[in-house]
Amino acid sequence: TLTSAEDRSQQFVTAGLFRRVNTGLQFGVVWDLLSDDLGTNIDLQQIRSEFSLKSPRGHEIGFWSAASTNSSMSGGVTYETVNQYAAFYRRNFGNSCEARFWGGGTDDSEVIVGAEFSAPLSDRWSVRSAFNYLITDNANGPAAVQEESWNIGISMVWHLGRNARSGCRSPFRPLFSVADNGWMFVDRQ
Repeated sequence: TLTSAEDRSQQFVTAGLFRRVNTGLQFGVVWDLLSDDLGTNIDLQQIRSEFSLKSPRGHEIGFWSAASTNSSMSGGVTYETVNQYAAFYRRNFGNSCEARFWGGGTDDSEVIVGAEFSAPLSDRWSVRSAFNYLITDNANGPAAVQEESWNIGISMVWHLGRNARSGCRSPFRPLFSVADNGWMFVDRQ
């Protein structure tokens, strides 16, 4: 059995505003919270924003960012989320399948690359997958291993109202994913 010292849990919260369009300028901003009980409880927050230009044929180019708004201390070490900046290309395939690829960097001159994909499995269910990879600016060795970050996620999404296949046309579907360890890379200060 696990003792409380070996247990670890994380909770993520995302809330914000956005404007989706069929064609033209699309944008939004969200606040993310990570509550982590790594030794002691730490709460980290960030602001994510995105704006893009969308074509009538489902092509989209844009920019997203994630900016840390606080730091938190645990065990004498101060942590904060990594500031990320990336240009992206998103493609809506018209059958409710969507893919997005990005590349960018951080305040510490590190490189980030990533992608996300969503596809319906039925009228009620879809699958969503994403990865984000932070390539450190350190040379090989222990320092590089400590700085490198990555996240891979696969999610099953249940759609209220049987709109998994038709949801890609809705201006009310979320523009942002709920935060996870890929959207909120944590670094020591």
